[in-house]
Amino acid sequence: MDELVRRARANGIELQELTAEEARLIEPRVRTYERALFSPTTSSVDPAEVVAAVVADARALGITICTSTAYRGAEAGGVRTAAGRVAAGYVINAAGLYADRIARDYGFGERYRILPFKGLYLYGNGGSRPPQTHIYPVPDLRQPFLGVHFTLTAAGNVKIGPTAIPAFWRQHYGGLANFDLGECAEILARQAGLLFSNAGDFRSLAWSEVRKYSRRRIVELAAELVQGTRPAQYRRWGQAGIRAQLLDLETGTLDMDFRCLGDDRSFHVLNAVSPGLIASRSSRDEPGSHAAEHTRDPGTRARAGRTHQPGACLRALARPRRPRGARREPPAVAARGLVDVLPWPFSPGG
Repeated sequence: MDELVRRARANGIELQELTAEEARLIEPRVRTYERALFSPTTSSVDPAEVVAAVVADARALGITICTSTAYRGAEAGGVRTAAGRVAAGYVINAAGLYADRIARDYGFGERYRILPFKGLYLYGNGGSRPPQTHIYPVPDLRQPFLGVHFTLTAAGNVKIGPTAIPAFWRQHYGGLANFDLGECAEILARQAGLLFSNAGDFRSLAWSEVRKYSRRRIVELAAELVQGTRPAQYRRWGQAGIRAQLLDLETGTLDMDFRCLGDDRSFHVLNAVSPGLIASRSSRDEPGSHAAEHTRDPGTRARAGRTHQPGACLRALARPRRPRGARREPPAVAARGLVDVLPWPFSPGG
């Protein structure tokens, strides 16, 4: 918890240290061991509305967005796609699950591979009063995942999760859809290697996450944070998401921070750590700064004065901002705050 406070202060995030009694003034049912942290500026957004707003703003500026257009390969002065060649003076690769493959086409990231992890949330059925705020456990800083927590959505619903279950191919959202035998074989081999070496205590991580296939297990973990949480209140699974987690082949460990590489013709975002949606707002200038440096575009250089500061796990607690240039009602935002707690029961020496 002290490390979270240090990171928040280093990144200019407002964070309040609370006693357990003070935390219960915010949420009477919260369970914590002696201390808690409160982030009063945390908010919820509707991701679909945010993306729709960004797309509309881009198109209003004359930017062409090609959907359902697959990347096929790199070539001089452009890229090959499923819709034909696209000329490109500078390429910015933020392809998520496939960012490592594209980076290697440009000579970057040979030491890295994407390992996919599946994230699922359980949604409340309205049978009980939701918490007054988001409630998170203090994360294990040896692992890149946040642990099961309570989130209040912009629509006012409550959900618990997520899981971080190892997926067996990159688009393993459910069933056998998008199955790729080559990807499956490679990913299973990588996972087996991590289990054998146990780098970063991967065995413990994998076992704890596989157990979250059980709805009851997720509710048990949530009940450590909020009294009165019961399985009957959380029955509906949400849509799965896939986290594009970077594996460092040289160290045999999961990369814990943003990983960006580039040169005078391309820039590659290989690891956009969770939560990438909100972090993208504060880290968006780094690719622009890099492109401006190499393309010598005066207008871009003038706009690229801010720098990305990696390593702050609390970066996403800043209130999301409305995209610049929006010409309609802003995306739905619900100011909620966030309480970070030590799960109960807790052993100070464990």
